[in-house]
Amino acid sequence: MSPFKNAFFLGLVLTIYVMGFTFAFLVNCDYCNLDVSRLSISGEPEIAALMYKPKCVSSNNPAPVIVLCHGISGSKEMLSQIALELAKNGFVAVTIDLVGHGDSGGSFGGFGFDPMDKTLGMGNAVQYLIEQECVDSSAIGLVGHSLGAGAVRATAAVYDNIAASVFIGGGLGEPVEPVEYGDLNSTFPKNLLIVIGEHDVLFDMEKTKEEISSAFNNVSEIVAGEVYGDFSDFSARSLVVPATTHLFEPSDPVTVTAVTTWMTQVLGSNDASQANLTYMFREYAVGIGLISFVVFVFPLSSLIFTRFYGQDQAESVKGKLDWGLLIIWNILGLGLFLPMFFLGSQIPFPPLLFGNSFSWWLLGTAIAGLVIARFLTRFSPIKFDLKSTIAKTLKKKNIFAATIIFTVLYLMVFIAQSITFNELKIIVLPLFKSLTNPVRVLAFFCLIPFYFAYFLVEGLYFYQYRVPEENSIADFFKIVTIKVAPYIALIILNYLPMFLFNFRTLPSFAGFIMEFLLGIIPLFIITISFSWWFFRKTNNLGTGVILNTLLFAWSSAAIFPFSSG
Repeated sequence: MSPFKNAFFLGLVLTIYVMGFTFAFLVNCDYCNLDVSRLSISGEPEIAALMYKPKCVSSNNPAPVIVLCHGISGSKEMLSQIALELAKNGFVAVTIDLVGHGDSGGSFGGFGFDPMDKTLGMGNAVQYLIEQECVDSSAIGLVGHSLGAGAVRATAAVYDNIAASVFIGGGLGEPVEPVEYGDLNSTFPKNLLIVIGEHDVLFDMEKTKEEISSAFNNVSEIVAGEVYGDFSDFSARSLVVPATTHLFEPSDPVTVTAVTTWMTQVLGSNDASQANLTYMFREYAVGIGLISFVVFVFPLSSLIFTRFYGQDQAESVKGKLDWGLLIIWNILGLGLFLPMFFLGSQIPFPPLLFGNSFSWWLLGTAIAGLVIARFLTRFSPIKFDLKSTIAKTLKKKNIFAATIIFTVLYLMVFIAQSITFNELKIIVLPLFKSLTNPVRVLAFFCLIPFYFAYFLVEGLYFYQYRVPEENSIADFFKIVTIKVAPYIALIILNYLPMFLFNFRTLPSFAGFIMEFLLGIIPLFIITISFSWWFFRKTNNLGTGVILNTLLFAWSSAAIFPFSSG
């Protein structure tokens, strides 16, 4: 493609990206009927938040306020769909980053961690909001998902003026410290809505109904969708069971509608007329932005390569290993996923909960892959020279090209997120967001060695030790299929029996970990696409290895919560 055509295509893709985020911005503020703003709530630590406020709300016209918080390894944007719909119905909705998550300060600490503040920053947010003149402090509601549901329960135990609470996929069971979290009963928390996905791997619905019966005043048979008790004496209770999984519970239309309806019934609002859900249009627009963000790399890199670099000469090697080698590589990754995940969780470096597990998983896969590659190349004309491969990968031109592309991509996300308050995500799965915290920037650099090793070895398997087919497009689709098919198969194995027969192949925490693959697979597709394209253009592993390393480190550093060890 000529430089002119590359420049034209580059401009076209960038225009689509801007249009996608412009439309997402318009939906996110309900076409300028809402004021959406960032908050920084002082305290120890500081809590970051997004506020959705109807423009009709003021000190002379205060409104009920709803505070929302996400689950583990989440961020304030993950419940923004509920916040948007609540604000459209006249509420002030504030979604926060819990301690150690997103842009908030502090560290979460991980499983078994006993935080001093059981509310994980939600209490600070409530205290801040009840002091605001635009808020009706007598009408406060709380919504939390998973870990956030526990924070809701702890906050409701501290503040008597919480009139309604919503637990989404969490907050249940008998706490170790009931004083801090309160005992579930017919009036605590006040006016309680419980939402649990039908296919939530963390809950067995029959056992769950038994566990929460005390909160429903010991009703013999809890029927989903029915309202028990009375709103006037705070004993109202309801259980909603959408046909979804744990991860997607907050974005399910049944959940969003149920939460909005519940808060309207309990608290009322200044405007309860907005029945139509529009948040999905925002997610579609962000999805278009994500696709154009990825496609943008192809013409951009072509311009860089055409302007500054010639194509390296490909080594002429006969008898290269073929598709079987790629299958070996993927079997390694798949087989080591759960073992290395749990092993990595015991190592406090890098200091990111789940981030340490994923980084050690990829490093373990790289080391095992190197050992096998060294053995297999004994039976092939290929020379195994790791030192030479690293030197070629780290050529100045490769570092320069990858750094330029990465910087442009980061600026695209930073500008879009700063203006529109939307991040690059797939529904509730964030992929890329700006690094606003210095500690997250440090985490970014800590992760680079782990991911560099992985993508370097993957490059050996997919390109240096394999002869690409003449039909490069067919070759590309084979590579992508081989890369992601095992992980998709694992997800199907986990979820298909659950959806068809209500049988959990991997119940409880192991099944919950599988849901992270839903975020890893898109990243794998993106990175394998880039590496294929760069190798096709340059016959060199370097640019793809370096760019993919930076992208994975960026995504991990931005998303995973800080851990105190």
